[in-house]
Amino acid sequence: MTNESSRTSSSIKNLRASTAGIFINLIFSFFSRKIFVLVLGKEYVGLSSLIGNITALISLVDFGASTAVTYRLYRALATGDDRSVCAYLHFYRRICALSCALTCFVGALLAVHLPKIVRGFDDLFTLYAVFAVSILTSAAEYFFLPERVLLFADQKSYVAQFFSYTFGAVGVVADALVLVLFKNFAVYILVHSALCLLQDICVVRHVRRRYARLDLSAKKGYDKSFLKDLLREIVSLTPSNVAATLSRTVDNFLVVSLFGVSQNGVYSNYNLLISYAGIFSVTVVGAISASVGNLNADSTCARSMSVFGMTSLASFFLVNIGTTLLFVMSDDIITAWLGSGMALPFSCSCAIAANFFISGVRRVPLVFRDSMGLYRHEKIKSFVDLFASVALSVFFGKKLGIAGIYLGQAVSAFAVCLWYEPYVLFKYGFGTGVGRYYMRLFSFAAISAASCLCSLSLCKVVESFSVKFLVCIAVSAVFFFACFAKNQDLSEIFKRVSAFRHPKSQKADFPRQRR
Repeated sequence: MTNESSRTSSSIKNLRASTAGIFINLIFSFFSRKIFVLVLGKEYVGLSSLIGNITALISLVDFGASTAVTYRLYRALATGDDRSVCAYLHFYRRICALSCALTCFVGALLAVHLPKIVRGFDDLFTLYAVFAVSILTSAAEYFFLPERVLLFADQKSYVAQFFSYTFGAVGVVADALVLVLFKNFAVYILVHSALCLLQDICVVRHVRRRYARLDLSAKKGYDKSFLKDLLREIVSLTPSNVAATLSRTVDNFLVVSLFGVSQNGVYSNYNLLISYAGIFSVTVVGAISASVGNLNADSTCARSMSVFGMTSLASFFLVNIGTTLLFVMSDDIITAWLGSGMALPFSCSCAIAANFFISGVRRVPLVFRDSMGLYRHEKIKSFVDLFASVALSVFFGKKLGIAGIYLGQAVSAFAVCLWYEPYVLFKYGFGTGVGRYYMRLFSFAAISAASCLCSLSLCKVVESFSVKFLVCIAVSAVFFFACFAKNQDLSEIFKRVSAFRHPKSQKADFPRQRR
């Protein structure tokens, strides 16, 4: 099998594995959150989200090693250099051990100031118990990361996804039973964390069997030049990783600071809805992300640009649907799901849709940027985005409430990230101008705006929830295909899907060899 067909096959397998569990886990997650809100209330939802963000901040002690090691594993795996693979993973295992110790240390320091951080929550025993379990679980997961990184770099992320969705479904049922039986948040977190660790153990055992030829647990030597290059890469990644993680997590702290932990529960519900809206586009990009790294390791820039064009178009099809649904139906979904008391004004739906669109169209350029190792060119950008996001979120938040938090994030990402990230990719990765891609981004924005406004007008005369849902999807699809029907990237996508589904018909195009 050629490298190209192997990459396509792995991408399809990743996509199938992701799609297979999405619907089941989506239903289970909606069901679980509903029980969570009914049993514990939005105050505990806000606490859960905030503790999760604190844990994510502490995970910065990874130093960006996972990205740097994954980037080097792409070429080592593509060329069959098993010795280098073992050396990279051995070094990464040492970084993970250090990260585990630092996570526990930083968690202990933060525990002293926890009541001040979680403003408006008075049950200190539950607070400290949940925080301790979360920190210890996060620290333990570092020991399982090398095997997950190996799967991802080798385009076998569908294996980890299989375990993730299987344990996710079991976990949702177990979480719901624990909530109903014990009505205790600390017990809920304990059971949830135990299942997460069990999942990691199963993944590691599978990887050890799959890669039996690699001595993953043994100490492997590496020369000084390798260590020097990798350390330099990690040092260059650390500032941008710190800023990017803060940008993803600081919003919860702002909401708690401005509105209290109870309103953070409402905010977290909308964040969960956003993640559901983007789950399919994230799946598409995630399924091909490791293949992109392998592609850039042994293909030309022209080939990479062609794949980039197809991937960005396929991702936008799903982003457009998600944007339209959030713009038109986010309040309806929250009301039907969790009750009218959890819904926010329509202005919040507008800000959420804008934020979702911008983050969605940024996803593909970021995947290609990381696979090419271009993140070193964006050190300052991450901090500029962070400061702009915090300042604008506070400014708009005081005037517009939670909708202002989303608006501040959207304006910051538009002004700082949306244009600069493609610029870095095209200049340093593809070695060409970025003007045509900017025009494509403009067309994406125009199509999404038209889809949102048209769907909103049609749904005003419709009362049925399911009909509104179908109208949003249909209108989004009609606008997409009407605008890109003759696009070369779309034609290439259909051609590749058809070739993969009917491989025998492709073989007939080649003349038979004579014996």
